[in-house]
Amino acid sequence: MLIRPYVQEADMARCLAIFDSNTPPFFSPGERPLLERFLRRPNSVFLVVEAEGGSVVACGGYELMPAEATGYLHWCMVVRDYHRRGIGRSILLARLNQLCDQPGIDRIAADTSQHARGFLEHYGFTVQRIQEGGYGPGLHRYDLILSLDEARRTAIREAYAGLSLHLT
Repeated sequence: MLIRPYVQEADMARCLAIFDSNTPPFFSPGERPLLERFLRRPNSVFLVVEAEGGSVVACGGYELMPAEATGYLHWCMVVRDYHRRGIGRSILLARLNQLCDQPGIDRIAADTSQHARGFLEHYGFTVQRIQEGGYGPGLHRYDLILSLDEARRTAIREAYAGLSLHLT
């Protein structure tokens, strides 16, 4: 497997299929148009994980908000049949590693549902706000923040260096 940049023409349908494989419980069907709109935006970074044979099994992106000194994680997802294999960890660490190298970025923000918040908390994110039903009935929105001090940046870089999957 390898982590590589998203190519809109080739990867859009693959990323939408990943979304569909996780709907429900991780996403609401009403979020699909938001993902489609995001995937067409040229001003963000989006990565995919490609398995042997070329199939895309995970994706996730981020954008920089320099005025807020914040990097914002977007749309991290893994094909449902590939959950619990370390792929989500790999694409998360790849994005965090890149954000650590961005000048002026002091924190990383993300929003997710109750189904994935524990995954982000495991990496040091803290819940800032909870919105009951924020993504739809029974699908709550959690806004989380990860502060980037030098110790945290070092830990992220070391964890990323220890992965078997790396950005190509």
